[in-house]
Amino acid sequence: MLKVFSPHLARYSFTDVGQYAAAFHQHFGGEVVQLDPGELELDVALLQLPGMVITSLKTNRSLSLEGTFHRGWTSFVLSPNRVQTEPANWCGVDVDANTLSISHPVREHYYRLPAHWHDIQIMVTDDLLRNADIASDALLDQALVPQHAHLPLSAPHARRLTRQLHELLTPAAADPIGAQCDQQITALREQLIEELARAIEVGEINRNAAGPLQSTRHSHLVMDVMASVRNQIDLPATAEQLCEDMGLNQWRVQRSFRKVLGISPYQYLLRVRLNRARSDLLRDSHSARITDIATTHGFASASEFSRHYKRFFGESPSSTLR
Repeated sequence: MLKVFSPHLARYSFTDVGQYAAAFHQHFGGEVVQLDPGELELDVALLQLPGMVITSLKTNRSLSLEGTFHRGWTSFVLSPNRVQTEPANWCGVDVDANTLSISHPVREHYYRLPAHWHDIQIMVTDDLLRNADIASDALLDQALVPQHAHLPLSAPHARRLTRQLHELLTPAAADPIGAQCDQQITALREQLIEELARAIEVGEINRNAAGPLQSTRHSHLVMDVMASVRNQIDLPATAEQLCEDMGLNQWRVQRSFRKVLGISPYQYLLRVRLNRARSDLLRDSHSARITDIATTHGFASASEFSRHYKRFFGESPSSTLR
């Protein structure tokens, strides 16, 4: 469901990751997989300003997102979660709430969100960062590193940055009216860049005290497998076949998936197939045949497909079609 509040701000509600991936393909261009069973509630707010895109995402289920950052943009992600939850995982690095994650280069990445997670992403053009007079050197020095950076923020700084982002994501702030519209938008952007600069300064101090977060060999292996799965239409039915096709040791892949995603390679493959099948059911609801969809996504029979589908989504494929 889409609600447009202004030329700048829109809010979305999704019950299927395929719908979300289709709507936001231009922003990350990768596959999204629901990792834990149950009905999905995914709420997204999107604010588009000149040189800046802000996206707020809230999910009640654990998700895996893959994508590639666009050239000429720097990504800042803040997770202002107040409820205690397990950390997210950004390319093999466990990221707690109140951490500012920064990424710049064009590179494949993945992001695992735990259930009941909320984060806000600020995409800023490099030109806007370079033209910013306020702490622009600090911003660019941190943002243009050839790898992801994760800066732990103090609770007060995280709350202040979060509060400003929430103000930007309200309809009144996102759509100022009258002759001062452009001036108000410019002021909002400059205030946010100022707050980002302060957050980076604090985060650098905290990171230097605690030491940088590092990805592991497990994460690189998982990224390779996920990229292979993403690029295949006809997925192998078993993890053994997938590992054999890629020339990988099955037990090594098993350990890495358990470490990074918390599930086995087989469970990941099954979830990808179920998520893709659900997207097909929702997209082709008037013409879809359950038997055909089951066969397309590698299930031996419609009954096997229905059993896995109901166990994961809490409803039968025929109920989704209705």
